[in-house]
Amino acid sequence: MDNRIEKYDSPVALIETNCAGQSPRQAPILLCIDWGEGTITAYAAPRIDNSVTAYEWHGHQTTFNLPPHVDASRLREWAEEYVLPHANKIRAGYESVWDGSNHVASFTPEARAVLENLQYSLGDSMGQSASCLPVLDHGGLWDVSEWAREALAGKITADTPDDQLAAMVAELAETAEDEHIVLSGDLAELAEEIRRDKIDGND
Repeated sequence: MDNRIEKYDSPVALIETNCAGQSPRQAPILLCIDWGEGTITAYAAPRIDNSVTAYEWHGHQTTFNLPPHVDASRLREWAEEYVLPHANKIRAGYESVWDGSNHVASFTPEARAVLENLQYSLGDSMGQSASCLPVLDHGGLWDVSEWAREALAGKITADTPDDQLAAMVAELAETAEDEHIVLSGDLAELAEEIRRDKIDGND
């Protein structure tokens, strides 16, 4: 099996906003083990439904939902230690067979037992693999208005010049990065909105 999880520099590299109107706000983070291709990947998956492909339906790949605060910068090493050894055993007992209607995944009894154990371990927060997942103890996805409006509104006036406004935005953006916060929305647009409200006397 080939561990193709990227070596992310940022712990929040996999935190993304979900498709508009979908709940939860954050896109699911998936660990995908492709038995047919022999690969392990991880990615954010904005989606509008919970449908699966025919390829996965027929057992050729298995996906797991990872915690929303998973530390992307340490995920590859975690998979190398806790997932790859099991995945190699499963892949060794996998083959694609024709069942008369579709090409479906077939596993030896030994491989099936390892797969079921892996599914239990990753699907159970008390399982060894899941409990060792690298996760952040703070940060995550925030709506830009919920996180920054109060802080900006306390500093911005109707007379705040553009350069000061830009400096405030840059300072808050740096704070968000330091605290592992990913913002849904645009800080600069929020700052402009607050200044317009001050000018119009709406605040």
